[in-house]
Amino acid sequence: MPLRRKGAKNSDMEKLLSIEEEKIGKQIVNASFIVHKALGPGLLEKVYEVCLSHELRKLGLAVERQLDIPIIKDGIRRYVNTK
Repeated sequence: MPLRRKGAKNSDMEKLLSIEEEKIGKQIVNASFIVHKALGPGLLEKVYEVCLSHELRKLGLAVERQLDIPIIKDGIRRYVNTK
């Protein structure tokens, strides 16, 4: 059954989250706070990325980092490296 945030307005544009999506979202936010509390501000983004992915894997979540993005231009598919 979909969940609705308190105070959310009824709208056809509004996407409701499933219970599983809410759970995963809360795990991601909590893991982010754990990483930030442990490391503090001011480090390179890559450091936070590696530590956050570690925290998420500890929770049993599947994590993939810095995937190539497929771009199609003039009928030609290329993969853009985001690393």
